[in-house]
Amino acid sequence: MILNHTDFLEPISKALDGDIVTYYNSNEDDQASWFLKLDKNYLMKWILVSVRGGNYEVYVKDGGQTTNPSTLCRNFSFTGPNYLKRNNKALECYREMTGDTIVIKRRDGTSMRIFEVYPIICPENHYGPDCAKCKVGCISCSPITAVCYQCHGPFYGDFCQHTCPANCLNSMCDQRTGVCEGCHGAFYGDLCQYSCPSNCLNSKCDQANGTCDTCNEGYHGMNCELLITTKIFSERTPTSCNRSCITCNPEVQVCLFCTMHQLFDTCRYKCNEICSGDTCHDLEENCTRNIMEKKDCLDCSKICILQESQSNHFSNCSWNCCNDTYV
Repeated sequence: MILNHTDFLEPISKALDGDIVTYYNSNEDDQASWFLKLDKNYLMKWILVSVRGGNYEVYVKDGGQTTNPSTLCRNFSFTGPNYLKRNNKALECYREMTGDTIVIKRRDGTSMRIFEVYPIICPENHYGPDCAKCKVGCISCSPITAVCYQCHGPFYGDFCQHTCPANCLNSMCDQRTGVCEGCHGAFYGDLCQYSCPSNCLNSKCDQANGTCDTCNEGYHGMNCELLITTKIFSERTPTSCNRSCITCNPEVQVCLFCTMHQLFDTCRYKCNEICSGDTCHDLEENCTRNIMEKKDCLDCSKICILQESQSNHFSNCSWNCCNDTYV
């Protein structure tokens, strides 16, 4: 881990040999400093130092960075009757620091004597000044705060302390929020806490809002809450027709009945977009906008298969669908 240090002519610095008795002593009597170069950048917050009394500053910097307020780990001092003796300090930096170089500076115009310097850099999956093991639910965690980077199995939270909601698909959820990545069975909602409407086909609905993907036979509406009472409900909407259709003629692919407040044909217009009111079922309705271009017009004779339709639009095939007029 150690790449270089101030007293590089020594096989190993006496401030790094693990012997609390030996020491490095600076040649300078003023502005004395000592550095330790590591093999790469590390995230750190705690540094153990053993020095003679005095005023000091400790910096953690990245390569060619200068020692300045942004790279200051901490300043500290030892004064009093033990000034000339060895003093031990477990330094906690003011904030998390990232760098590959530690610099210690003496700030009171005296030579510097360093007995030991030991940056606390924990192995993987350990954290804190004591390098305790990450929380049991963590795959890995921050070496400083113990906040989990990734959780095992069905857990979430800063420390993987919560279990994902029971109805999450494959028991998987967002590690920070607990929102399910998908729902299994007939459930929807961020936490899959709601049941899909009872008339959804195969109990399948949209996870965000609970609207049915498809309705069971005989029902329509966004939540399949409306019962189809027409005699032709057996001609269910094929997949090639617009999903707003209640029933559809598969031969001409025209909606014969639509969900509420939408106009017949492809059910792609709301009544109030085309007509003067909110409904489309009265012959007196002032409908003037072309529903489809002429090339897409439908042969009304093909729609006459519904002789008993409940809609006046189709009961006597009197609608000229190309001109949107009644004849």
